[in-house]
Amino acid sequence: MVEDSDEALMFAYTAGEAAAFEALYARYRTALYRYFLRHVGDAMTANDLYQDCWEKVIAARHRFDGKAPFRAWLFR
Repeated sequence: MVEDSDEALMFAYTAGEAAAFEALYARYRTALYRYFLRHVGDAMTANDLYQDCWEKVIAARHRFDGKAPFRAWLFR
């Protein structure tokens, strides 16, 4: 599963495969946190935004349609 594309993993997660979410989280955890930290400059705020973002991914997983790459969908 680790070799799967981000989009394939997201579709698998939407279908109920928790391991697919874990793979996506592992791929993007550092980049996403650094993105927030770079923009807000405060570790506590960056951490809050980071957690909120993953919560939104979980809540919106059924709206992922694959028209845009997962990375673009995540960072928007």
